[in-house]
Amino acid sequence: MDVCSAQTTASDLPPNADAPDLQVIVMGGLPGGDAVCVTYPGVATQVQQHADVSSLCSQLNADASKVHTSTASLPEAGGHSPLLTSITLTAQGVALLNTGRLPVDKLIVALRSYHKLAITYILPPQFHYTGIHRYSNQYVDLALTQSGSTLIFAVTIKDPNFESLILPDHDIVVSSVSKEELMRQKTDKLLLGIGAAIFVVLVATLGGFLVYRALTKLQKGHVQD
Repeated sequence: MDVCSAQTTASDLPPNADAPDLQVIVMGGLPGGDAVCVTYPGVATQVQQHADVSSLCSQLNADASKVHTSTASLPEAGGHSPLLTSITLTAQGVALLNTGRLPVDKLIVALRSYHKLAITYILPPQFHYTGIHRYSNQYVDLALTQSGSTLIFAVTIKDPNFESLILPDHDIVVSSVSKEELMRQKTDKLLLGIGAAIFVVLVATLGGFLVYRALTKLQKGHVQD
């Protein structure tokens, strides 16, 4: 199956998601390597295609001479789609089937000049995904929607000024603290501060009282003399 003909699968984006600037489809486990198709929402200029091919080949270690670009309309219900430009290439390791993880970071870095990406992996049924489902930092937001062995990463590029992206192997679990526990911790700190202040006042008062008694005795001694 032509990887670009599977782009209807990539239209199943998470609910209320904005239309992506690029649709990326990766078909893993093929005999000659992993197939990648990048489809634009319209006709891409030669300059745009050349820049994206160069960036993709650099990140995926693909042979630029074997990259195929085309502009055509795809059949759809009720007729044909408008003209769309697609880039197809084959590379090794775009889908690491034996690890349970997907190096989606390479595709994100290669296409970081775009604001929204929909990256769909169509993988063999036996593939078991163990990587991240959600991630966010100052540069990107990422959310995964999975249906069997089809995985769709909705990626938003917040700031394209990065040269590399290291995604965690697994979801980061943030321990949640209840409001009651936070209130108790704040109360304990407040009481501790009040207790320390009272202690200082008592020490100062006691010290002053002892000094006063000592001076009083001293004065009485002078009077008796």
